[in-house]
Amino acid sequence: MTDFAYLGNGSLNTVLYVTSDSPKTAGTSTNILIDNSASTTNFVLNLPTAAGIAGRVYKIRRTDILSSTNITIVTPNGSETIGNVPAWRLFPAESLEIISNGTNWNVIDHASVSQLAYYRSSNSTNDRRYIAGYSGAGNSTLTTSTTAPAIDTLWVLPLVVPRIITFDTITFRVSTGGSAGSVARAGIYRDNGNAYPGALIFDTGSIATTGATAKDTTITAGLQVFQPGLYWLAWECGVAAPQIYCLSTANGLLSILGHAGAWGSANTGGYGYSVSHSFGNLPDPYTAGGALLQSIPGATVPIIAVGLRPI
Repeated sequence: MTDFAYLGNGSLNTVLYVTSDSPKTAGTSTNILIDNSASTTNFVLNLPTAAGIAGRVYKIRRTDILSSTNITIVTPNGSETIGNVPAWRLFPAESLEIISNGTNWNVIDHASVSQLAYYRSSNSTNDRRYIAGYSGAGNSTLTTSTTAPAIDTLWVLPLVVPRIITFDTITFRVSTGGSAGSVARAGIYRDNGNAYPGALIFDTGSIATTGATAKDTTITAGLQVFQPGLYWLAWECGVAAPQIYCLSTANGLLSILGHAGAWGSANTGGYGYSVSHSFGNLPDPYTAGGALLQSIPGATVPIIAVGLRPI
């Protein structure tokens, strides 16, 4: 799928047309048009150092609007950041405008993914969790599973992050601990550009689930700042499954996965995915061909309640 980015300083004076799949470093006074349509990989656009060019503006835009798993990755120099994140990813139809402050790159404007759940109660004192699957337009209700979820199944639910947010903790809660050896783990995936989990961001590792408690895991410090976009929170268990807190209904969940084309009276919109996965390190990227979750949630096919804490 076509993968374009436009880079400029607000005027079209000198234009360099790039068709190579190799990473490109932007000049400080050259507008760049990138055509990566023949590539099956991501395109990396490296920025020059922000030092010494305070006030320099770059405008980057993807002009393709169809789904594509080719990502345009805008990467600053060294340890510099873009809007406090180490790199900025552009999917189809997204844009980014940034300006150098002489040290890092500040974001002037970007294509807003969604205004849903834009506002978050952010700080450790409030200690809130935002659960994957919900749009933020309605209140969610939790319930305890009456039967342990199926083991060796990796579930994922979507989470929209509409602005730059720092999340420091990922949480799920055990309602009834499993027998000896009971374990589970959670994780965070980026979207692949087509409403499906892609690259792995964070894996909690194996967590003992023999006790009925909330399971908090601190997200690695360098991974806590989330740029706007679509993410997926994952959960799986192995050995002896615990009972956990789940979402009580599919009503009010994000509708990004749509409904089946042949509508019927029992048709339910898709709200997540699951794949068979032997308990262990989470796959990177998420396994292709996941089963669409669209049935009314049941005991062994729950809507797992996994959330992040904004600070």
